[in-house]
Amino acid sequence: MSGRAELSRSFGQVAEEYDRWRPSYPGEAVAWVADNVEGRRAAEIGAGTGKATVQFLRFGFSVTAVEPDRAMAEVGRARVPAAEWLVATAESWRPQPETFDLLYGAQSWHWVDERSDSELAQAIIPGGMMAWLWNHPSLHTETELLGDIYARYMPESEESLRNANHRRQPAYWRERMERVMTGVDMLEVPWERTLSAADYVSLTGTYSDHITLAPDDRRALQNAVRQRLELQGGSITLEYLTRVYLGVRR
Repeated sequence: MSGRAELSRSFGQVAEEYDRWRPSYPGEAVAWVADNVEGRRAAEIGAGTGKATVQFLRFGFSVTAVEPDRAMAEVGRARVPAAEWLVATAESWRPQPETFDLLYGAQSWHWVDERSDSELAQAIIPGGMMAWLWNHPSLHTETELLGDIYARYMPESEESLRNANHRRQPAYWRERMERVMTGVDMLEVPWERTLSAADYVSLTGTYSDHITLAPDDRRALQNAVRQRLELQGGSITLEYLTRVYLGVRR
C-alpha cells in the first residue's frame, strides 16, 4: 500500500480527470458557510482544480486558492481564473496574520498536518471563520456491489479500509477544530448521484489509492468493476453525505 505522502502527491497525474469526474458541493452547504461569514476575503487550502473555489466565488468571495500540486493548480487557474492561485502546501504557505474573513478546505483537510492548524488560523481575522467540507459517498452500496472485487484486487488499500478513515468521524473533526476555533457547528446535507459503469470507473480513477496502483493491477480492477456494474444494470447510484464543520476564530 502506498504511503500517505505518495497518496497526497498523486492527484496531479490525473488533474484533468479529477476536474471532470469529482463532484462539486451542494449549494446549501456552501450557502450555510457564506451566510455565517460577514466579510468576503477567503483563502482555500488544497484547492485542487477549483471544484469548491468556483462556488465560493459565486457567493461573492475573493479567493486565494492554495494548492500544493502544480498540475492541479494549472487546471484550476485555467478553469477558475478569477481566483488568485498559489502553489504551496498548507504547511509551507506563509500568509499575513489576520488577513482573511474565511479560511476553508474542501475535500482536503485530512492531508493537512494537525500541527499546522493553529498557524493557519492566525491568517483569519478575529471573529472570522474556518470551514472544512467533505463529500462522503455512502459505503453501503459500493461494499454490497463491489466489496469482493476490492478484497481481491486491493486487499490492503485505503479503499478497502475506508470505514476506518477518520474523515468519517465527526467527533474527531469537531474536537480538532475546537482546539483552534470556538463555537464549532456542523451541517449535514444528503444527496445522490447516478453514474454509468464507465463513468463510475472514471471517478474511482481519481482516488489516490487507485492512481498509485501498478498500471496492470489498476486495469484489472477497473475491468472487474465495470463488468460487475454492467451485469447489475449498467449504473450505480451513490448516496452522498456532505459534512461541513464551521468555527469562529477566538
